[in-house]
Amino acid sequence: MTCNPDYRPEMPFGETLRTADGKIAGMILAVPRLYRLGDKTLVGLAAGDFFIDAAARMQGFFMLRRYFKLRHGDFWFANSCNRQSGPLWAKCGAILVPESDVEYLYPFKLGPLAEELAIRKQWPRAVKSLLGSLGPGADIIASLRIPGNRFQVDYCSDLEKLSELASRCRNPKLLQPERLVAHLKWQYGDPPEAPQDEQTRQIYTFNDRTGVEG
Repeated sequence: MTCNPDYRPEMPFGETLRTADGKIAGMILAVPRLYRLGDKTLVGLAAGDFFIDAAARMQGFFMLRRYFKLRHGDFWFANSCNRQSGPLWAKCGAILVPESDVEYLYPFKLGPLAEELAIRKQWPRAVKSLLGSLGPGADIIASLRIPGNRFQVDYCSDLEKLSELASRCRNPKLLQPERLVAHLKWQYGDPPEAPQDEQTRQIYTFNDRTGVEG
């Protein structure tokens, strides 16, 4: 938390709920994140690791209310909510972002996905190994042709380029996160110049002949 470049020493880490004997029965972290809207910079407090013991659900509601009263934030939000926490947020006046209940996944590495399918289908080990050798799906995407355009996907480790690209593509009419180099480094570390098999997070850029880049 303290390594977060958007964190300030006066900011609280969140709220906790304890039983009479001092045991933790619930908690919610307040992770600061800078956002841009037009020419304004706003601080959003992202709720993280929100959990409530089943025996303290009513107290959890009041803990969430205390969370919304934390200072140093212009607004409060959660990237995801389960069936238990979602209704609590709604009772406190939170609104679900339209169509945010649908998640789209586009696999760049088809090998691991195919291997998982083979395991679940209990296919022979030889088939599993063959499917695992499909390799990164980025090569497939890079060869994809859109009529009249060449769509290309490239691995990128240049955080300054990514920060500049995010700033250039930002829509000032929408509330969007500030992607400064310091924040990208905190989130992704120092990416290797070439993608590694054990690398859990990889960043790719895309572009086409019309100059569209992202």
